Amino acid sequence: MIYGRLIDGLAIVPVTFRLPTQPDFSLDFIIDTGFNDHLTLPPQAVSVMNLPL
Repeated sequence: MIYGRLIDGLAIVPVTFRLPTQPDFSLDFIIDTGFNDHLTLPPQAVSVMNLPL
């Protein structure tokens, strides 16, 4: 089951990221009912996960 919260009419759920050499960290995501196959991460998360831009 996914637990989240409702803030200003937006459904928000936390997602925990687990990386082999880093401590776990969590980011809050807004549930988008019109999901279009793309996720957006903040630049700090991209950097920590060493993802290409």
